[in-house]
Amino acid sequence: MWSKQSKTLIAFALGLGVAVTFIKPALPQIPRFNLIIALGPPGEVKFQKPDWSNFQPASIGDVLRGDYQLLVGSNATVEVLCSNWTTWKPEPGRTSTVNEGCPTAGDSRIIHSEDYTAPTRVANNQNIPYLLSPRNTSLLDNRPTLRWHQVEGAESYSVRIRGQGLDLDWKTHSRETEILYSGEQPLPPGYYWLIVETDNGKRSIEEGVFGFRVLDKKKATTLLKEVEELQQKQLSEEAKTLA
Repeated sequence: MWSKQSKTLIAFALGLGVAVTFIKPALPQIPRFNLIIALGPPGEVKFQKPDWSNFQPASIGDVLRGDYQLLVGSNATVEVLCSNWTTWKPEPGRTSTVNEGCPTAGDSRIIHSEDYTAPTRVANNQNIPYLLSPRNTSLLDNRPTLRWHQVEGAESYSVRIRGQGLDLDWKTHSRETEILYSGEQPLPPGYYWLIVETDNGKRSIEEGVFGFRVLDKKKATTLLKEVEELQQKQLSEEAKTLA
C-alpha cells in the first residue's frame, strides 16, 4: 500500500513532467483495440467475437478487436474510433470484419510513433461533459477520483470505464460531476477509457476519447526515486545559492 506522501510525490512528478522512460501521454498503446463512439438505433447494431455462436447487441463504449464481426442493420449507423485515431463508418445492411475498416496492429501508427508529445487541447465545448481528470495521464491510485465538466441543464450523468483487456466494463450514474471509482476490485495496472454521458445524450467522446493509465508498483517506485533525486538536487542547488 502506498503512503499519502508517496502519492503526493508521484503527483508532483507527473505535474512537472519528470522525464522517465515509461511516462508518456496516456494514449492507448494497444493497437488491436477499437472503440464504438456512436450508433443508432439501439439494437440494430450487433457484434460477434470469434468464439461466440451468435451476434450480441452493441453499445457506445464497446471495445472491438480486429477479428470481431460487426453487423449493421439496413437502417442503422455506427461509428468506430480506430486505434490509430481514424474513424470508420461501416456500410449499413451488411456484416463487416473490424479489420476491414480499422488498421491491423502492424499498420497502426500509434505503436510505432516516436512522437510522445501530448495533443494540443482545443477550446472545450461547454455543452458536453468533457473530462477534467484523469485525462491522458498516468496514475498511482487504483481507485481514482473522476471529474468532468458540469453541463447546463443536465440532471444526471452516466459514467463508464472500459479496460484494455476487455474484461472490465464498469458503469455508474451520478448527479454530481465528481465521483470516486467504486468498483468491487481496484483497477489493475493498465490503460482505461473514460466516457461520460449526460441524461440528454451529450457525450464526452464528442471531443475525442480520453483515458488514463494505472501504473504498476515497479514503475511507480522508479518514478518515486526520480522525484526524490530531483528534490535532493533542488535542495542542493538552493543550499549552494544560500552559501
